[in-house]
Amino acid sequence: MKTNDVKAMIEVLSVHAGVLIVKADQQGAKQPPLPYGQYKVTSPHIKGRGRGNVTQYTEGESVYERLTTQPLMSISFSFFHVDEDLSRELAVLAHGWFQFAGALYFIDEGTAVHRLGNVENRTTHIVNHYEYKHGFDVQVRSKHHIDREMEWIEKANIQQEGN
Repeated sequence: MKTNDVKAMIEVLSVHAGVLIVKADQQGAKQPPLPYGQYKVTSPHIKGRGRGNVTQYTEGESVYERLTTQPLMSISFSFFHVDEDLSRELAVLAHGWFQFAGALYFIDEGTAVHRLGNVENRTTHIVNHYEYKHGFDVQVRSKHHIDREMEWIEKANIQQEGN
C-alpha cells in the first residue's frame, strides 16, 4: 500500500471515528488535544507466498513486463482519551470501521483487510498520571507492481556448424 493510499485511508477513518488521527513517532510533533488517535506502520511490506504474477503490456513502442504481488502491511492504532472507558469506546468504534463499516472503502480501493487484531488496553502510567489508550493492529493486503522494460535482440548472426 502506497503512502498516499495509507494517508487517504486514515482520513476516512478519522471522519468515521470523529477524532484527529496522527502519525506516531514524529520528531518535534506536539501532542494533539484529547481525544485523538495515532497510527504507526509497523511492517510496511510483508512478502506473500509464491513469486507473484508476471504479465506483459505495451506502451507506445516499448514492451514491459509487470510483476504483480499482494504484500501485507501491518498498521498499529492507538486511541487516547481522558479516561479508560472513553478510550476503549473510541478504539472499538475505529475497529468496527475495519471490521464492517469501511468494507466498501476497501473494495473501491482494491485492498482488503487480511487480519484484524483485538482491541487491547494500552494504558501506561507516566510519573504521576495515566495515559489512557486502547488500540489494535490490522493487516491490509494490496496489490504491488514492479515494471521493467523488455530488451529485444534486433539482429542475431546464427552459424550452423556440424550436423
